[in-house]
Amino acid sequence: MLGEEFKNLTSFNNSSFKEKIVLNNKSFENVYCVLKSENKLLTELYFAKEIGLVGFKDLDSKLWVIDRIE
Repeated sequence: MLGEEFKNLTSFNNSSFKEKIVLNNKSFENVYCVLKSENKLLTELYFAKEIGLVGFKDLDSKLWVIDRIE
């Protein structure tokens, strides 16, 4: 779904790939995790290969998770 942008996530030195991850009691598969984003706007970003952005941590380290896609 994310195309070229998704491939670019692997270029971050601070990224990792998780086959399965649980965020706020929600399970996701095939997720890239980017820690300490370059722009310092968010502390962590979570992108699922199939559906895109699934969660992030704000500057206060509060985890926000997508609960539905409409």
